Formats: sequence, structure tokens, C-alpha cells
Amino acid sequence: MKKIQITALVFLLVALQGFAHSDDRYGQAESMAKDGDIAGMAAAYRAVLAVDTTDTRARLGYAKALSLQGQYQAAEKQFSMVLKQQPEDLQAMMGLGYNYVWNDQYDLAEQQFRAVLDRAPDNFGAQKGLAFSYLWSDQPSKALPVFQSLKKLHPDDLEIQAVIESAELGFI
Repeated sequence: MKKIQITALVFLLVALQGFAHSDDRYGQAESMAKDGDIAGMAAAYRAVLAVDTTDTRARLGYAKALSLQGQYQAAEKQFSMVLKQQPEDLQAMMGLGYNYVWNDQYDLAEQQFRAVLDRAPDNFGAQKGLAFSYLWSDQPSKALPVFQSLKKLHPDDLEIQAVIESAELGFI
């Protein structure tokens, strides 16, 4: 009986250590992202996934890191894996939308951002992503009204300000 209790206690301690280690990895990855170390961020999330392939938080972080590194196909695969597990995950949908924008797949990006907005109409990131999809796909007449309405809600957003000022100067 004592062997079973000791074995259970050891197993519990090992499991708890694994969870703490996982939390450390999340913190490490997020810190690296803030410092601009995207490769380090990817490695930290990959290490969590090596222990637990079902960890959607780590998979989402890894997908974002891949996308930021320009590894769009690999990122798309990771975002899609999250969406298979959690089809309504707005972060994964948004991440996939931005991945498409950065990879010049504007129609797919627009579809993703619209899917997010169908579920969360006030989602600022999706609205902004949709506006950038329009802008970068040479549709400034669709982009500018979206940016102008977003500016009313987020007057301090530097990206929005830059787009509107560029338009006012005739660059768009």
C-alpha cells in the first residue's frame, strides 16, 4: 500500500513540475517575443509541444512565431491544427488571417477576418486586419473608411494614424 502511495506522490510531483516547467516556457517565450527574439520564442514553444502535442496555447504561440519568421506554410499548418481542436478559437482565426495578409493571400485573409467579425463584430484586430487586407490588395477605397472609423475608436493607434496620414498626403 505504501508503495502505491509513494508512487502516486512521485507521479504527482513530477506532473506538477512539468506544469510549472510549461508555465516557465510560456513566460520565457513571451519574454523572448517582447525582446524581438522570435527564433527563441519558437524554440520555447516547440519545447512545450515536444512534451505535450495537444497544448493549444503553445501551438498557437509557435504558429505566431513561424508566421513572424516568414514561414507562412508552416504557420498555416499550426494555426489549422489549433482550429481542428478548437474551431471557434478567435486567436487562431486572427493569426491565420494575419498569416494570409503577410503572405499576400488577401482573399483568404479577408475570409478569415470576416469569419472573426461574424462571431465578434467589435473585434479591433479583425477590423484592422481586414482594412490592411484591402489596403495591401490595392483597394484603398475600401480600406480608408475602415481605418477612419477605427481611428475614432483608437485615436492613439500609430498604424492607423500612419495609413490615414499617408492617404492625406496622397501616397495611397
